[in-house]
Amino acid sequence: MRFIYVTSKKYPSSTADHFFVRNMAQSFGGILGDKFTFIINDADPNSRELDGINIIKTNFRLRHL
Repeated sequence: MRFIYVTSKKYPSSTADHFFVRNMAQSFGGILGDKFTFIINDADPNSRELDGINIIKTNFRLRHL
């Protein structure tokens, strides 16, 4: 079984909710290893903030009506 954590957060960032989501992902990744995937909306490819976590980066842009 695989655990997939999906968030709309963008990284890097320094708000409390970003820290919480990232720390949860790091904890799940540490426990589950390769059976954990973290899907994020956008990330700087040069950022080391998410090292050690299996991630999938998406680039969805939502339009507000």
